[in-house]
Amino acid sequence: MFPFRWRERAEDKYLQLLFAFLFLFLAAPLILRIGFWGEFLLAYILLGTILQVIRTFNVGKRLFRTFLLLGATGVVSGTAIALAELQTPIETILQVVNDLSTIAFFLLVILLFVAKIFRDKTVTIDTLVGGISVYLTIGLMWATIYQLILIFDPLAFALPETQESARSGMFYFSYVTLTTLGYGDIAPVQPVSMLLAALEAIVGQIFPAIFIARLVGLYTAREASDRASSENRDPSE
Repeated sequence: MFPFRWRERAEDKYLQLLFAFLFLFLAAPLILRIGFWGEFLLAYILLGTILQVIRTFNVGKRLFRTFLLLGATGVVSGTAIALAELQTPIETILQVVNDLSTIAFFLLVILLFVAKIFRDKTVTIDTLVGGISVYLTIGLMWATIYQLILIFDPLAFALPETQESARSGMFYFSYVTLTTLGYGDIAPVQPVSMLLAALEAIVGQIFPAIFIARLVGLYTAREASDRASSENRDPSE
């Protein structure tokens, strides 16, 4: 029997997603050496985990089917690319479809998660983990955007000589940019890539600030409510 049931642990809906992200970051350096199949395996694990989390939200059938359609499009196109191994226009088209469906999927996930988190009335561990998951998903979405740019402009980024794959390097570059570390080993050198990198850095600063402000506001409101309830309580009780 599977030890963890999502519907029984809906209050911890973001926890396993965070574990999936941790596995992604720890295993990626080794698995990505396999090539596209390694990238595909990591994406499949994360996709399945996100869909399980979405199921706990009890979203409408139409919205959930949209998530399934986008996820299936990414899986099918990614599998076709890995199996074909042909440097042809068809492969380029499949790669564009794969990246666009992945970007749309992550964007919808971010919007859904943010809506759910900011609708919470109290601060819980799940709320904190959800905010972290959104932040990490933003990094993944931007990494896919950079990969899409590379399809149309392979020279959009300056890469170190030791970088074997430009596509896999975009995951690293995205999170370095999102957290504004800016090591400089990978750098955007074309106007579009420079603009998107700057925009990601801005989002990487704005989202934590808004999220923390929301948490403080919820905590302060809860404290004020509890204090008012305590003061208005009948002393004879």
